[in-house]
Amino acid sequence: MRSWVGFVVLLVLSCSGIKQQPWTSLLPEDARWVITPQQGISLQQLSQEAYMRLLEPVSSVPLAALDFVQQQIPSNLDLKAVAVVRSTSTRNTSLWIFETDVDLGEWAPLFYEPLTQNNYRLGTVDIHRFLTSHGSLYAAHIHDYWIISSYSGVVERSLAAYMGDDFLRSDSKGSGLEEEAVSGGGDGADAPLIDPDRIKPAEQWVMLQNLDEWAEQFFQIRYRPSIQSKTNGLSAVNIQGVPNESGGGFELRAQLSLSDSSASTLVRSLTHSNYPVELDRYIASNAAGFAILHYPVRLSPSAQDAGASSLDSLLLSEPELFKGLALSTAEEFGVVSYAESGVAATGEFLFMRLLQTPRIVQEQFEQWAQLGLVRKVDQSYYVQSGLLTALFGGGLAPFEDFYVNFSGDAIIMATRKGLVESVEADRRRRRVVYYEDRYRELLDNGWENRSAIAWFSSNDFSQFLAPMLMPEAPLQALFQGFDGALMQVQRIPQSNRARFVLNTFTREGQVQPYEERWVWPLNADSLVSTPVAVDVMGSSTQEVLATTTNGSVIAVAFDGTEVFRVQTGQDTPVGSPLVYDWYGNGQKIIMQAAGTKIYAWNTNGSLLPQFPIEVGEQITTPLLVSDVLRNGIPELVIGTAARSVHVLDGRGQNVRGWPQKVNAAVRSTILHTQWEGEWVLVAHAENSVHSWNSRGEMKDGYPVFFPAPLLSDPLIYEEQWRGTGADGFFYALGTEPNWPDSSLQTLQLQQDSLQIQGVSVSTAPLISLTLHPSVLLRDSTGFYRKDLFGMVSESGAIFLYTDEAELAASFTMGQSATAESDLRFVDMDGDNNLDIGLAGNFGRLFAWTISTQERLFELPTASMRYPMFADLNGDGQQELVALTRDGLRCWTLNRVP
Repeated sequence: MRSWVGFVVLLVLSCSGIKQQPWTSLLPEDARWVITPQQGISLQQLSQEAYMRLLEPVSSVPLAALDFVQQQIPSNLDLKAVAVVRSTSTRNTSLWIFETDVDLGEWAPLFYEPLTQNNYRLGTVDIHRFLTSHGSLYAAHIHDYWIISSYSGVVERSLAAYMGDDFLRSDSKGSGLEEEAVSGGGDGADAPLIDPDRIKPAEQWVMLQNLDEWAEQFFQIRYRPSIQSKTNGLSAVNIQGVPNESGGGFELRAQLSLSDSSASTLVRSLTHSNYPVELDRYIASNAAGFAILHYPVRLSPSAQDAGASSLDSLLLSEPELFKGLALSTAEEFGVVSYAESGVAATGEFLFMRLLQTPRIVQEQFEQWAQLGLVRKVDQSYYVQSGLLTALFGGGLAPFEDFYVNFSGDAIIMATRKGLVESVEADRRRRRVVYYEDRYRELLDNGWENRSAIAWFSSNDFSQFLAPMLMPEAPLQALFQGFDGALMQVQRIPQSNRARFVLNTFTREGQVQPYEERWVWPLNADSLVSTPVAVDVMGSSTQEVLATTTNGSVIAVAFDGTEVFRVQTGQDTPVGSPLVYDWYGNGQKIIMQAAGTKIYAWNTNGSLLPQFPIEVGEQITTPLLVSDVLRNGIPELVIGTAARSVHVLDGRGQNVRGWPQKVNAAVRSTILHTQWEGEWVLVAHAENSVHSWNSRGEMKDGYPVFFPAPLLSDPLIYEEQWRGTGADGFFYALGTEPNWPDSSLQTLQLQQDSLQIQGVSVSTAPLISLTLHPSVLLRDSTGFYRKDLFGMVSESGAIFLYTDEAELAASFTMGQSATAESDLRFVDMDGDNNLDIGLAGNFGRLFAWTISTQERLFELPTASMRYPMFADLNGDGQQELVALTRDGLRCWTLNRVP
């Protein structure tokens, strides 16, 4: 039946005159970046590709919502391309193009919201809104393609590119577009941005013709006019990335196609002609970045460039004078930026140009100074001239008035006198990039002649750009993972093409953000729960203790060697293992709940007497070992599928008063704590909280029932219970109200003498709750400290609340969270600022600094589950241990210098 529906859809589209075209015709004209994944790749595999680390910061990527949709549809959706396109004036989003024979109209109602408009028509095509727990998507089906985006306008622009304006005017009910008759057969569509015959799977294409529009989104409004049209003359290019042969960093290669007739001054300067580089002998080693380009010298003055100064009037009236200066000027020029320069707080830049006969130019400036056309200040000249700016600045310098100085065979221009004079001082002392080993190595490995080069230091150039950028510009993400880069361009003779290569580098001795310690293979095995860091063997370092799904309990030392391994046989483990001084003599015992048994081994791997203890019921909770009876002897506490909570002695017998029955199986960790003056056990069973004393007597007023199942482990804070529910509420329970402020719109419930309060935090279930005391926060008045409750929603959002039920911060991963997404509070990079970290459903590790709410990007990119942070060797640096596709893996997160 579905195949017939698909046939009918194709027939209708054919009869409507919409011509079948390649998928590249779906790319809107403002597309910035197009990725064509490998054929048959899944969304989870896609999330681990290296380019996704860059894609996520520069555009919204609704992977979790797409994955949810794909799981509901049994037929295959073949991902053809992901494109970064404009969504607003300052933001981008992603457009997803799938090839499939599935009829979208048949499956769309699965994602509709009842009693609302869920679709509208654009031309002859319906656009559907998909509502998911991870956000809304908009989708359309045309011929063999589904196009999906988080923004309906992006889908509309994609259809417009494919169908042409004629079809959009034909039937636009509900779209807000003007209705007009169809005038023809769909020839209104423009040519695709990329030739379909050139593009293949597993490629990345950048629309260089749109690069200026992309850059404008990152810059503040006042800088945007200077960026407009700067990339005219370029077109789509296939970027190929390979690791650097010397190790560290990467190399990007491409071949540019040029349109010389429409090329901007910048594009012409980058691709004009090939020469040896000379100006690097004049560029200071502390430059944040620089570019050396070539541009032909104009021999006659242009009135369009001239200003109102007397000097420009002279040059216009005496063109031979201008020609003499031009003939003394070489084609090579450069621009140099400085993150810190003199007293400038926001950085500075200068232009320089190579001179063929510097003596003639210097004598002319001296003559002008005597005539009063320029003002000589010490060894520099203060100049007001648009014509000289264009001549010596290669047509790119923005100066109206500036200082000029000379150094060797170069003329230097900048708005500050001290800056132009610093060039000669640096050149004489050889403090220039020409003598920098890393620069020379990259340059010497390139071509002998080039039309342009550009170099930057990541940190310094970021600092230089920061004052000009919008606050949300993803600068850190773009420069992560390397210390700098050198770009080279070479014009291919007698053609309209140019070669492009960019090499990133890492400075020797530079502290890397992380380094891999070891990988412990697990083959096809997986972990049961998050590993624990504990001193098992009595060494100076902690071991990583983990339990696998096949029943192996292993300990891996700091050097990556196995120091302990035992088995639970056919019994499936539950929860993480633990280490306890069972006999009270300092001997460490490793314990694990599995199946219907409790296991205990000494550090030699031998089972203790009486172990394994047979419970006779399927264990459903991690093992808790604690002195429940408060007599100095530990007991074993577990919950079972028989809806029982057991407290067992060393012989496996329930102590007096136990077991206790509950309304549902307990699956979260059981808590043993002191509460309101006595030691109690606290457990969650579905939507209820139970609490008993050591004799198994229920605490007054308990059990307490909540409106929704409780998903967090029990937590007692200042004599009050806290928890999170499947309804997205943050709950508090006590004899007195915890959050008296009615403006919080809290849920108020009364049960006997106890009061339940709830704050709506998320529309998705809150799957965990973590408390961290005395966290440093900042607001408009300064810094302060608060105890924070960290909550993770199933949709992938993280919420940090104070105990006054006030939101302190929130973050989003852009992908769903799972039970494996443990939220950790830890200072990852050693900068004395607390961070939070967790892994998303697709395995990406996300982290943010709480006080600044800035995301940490320089973290391991491997797909991981069950991440754990611990200082294993006590050196003050955190180790990250997680389950990856290669096995259990460990990295050291280095301190920030």
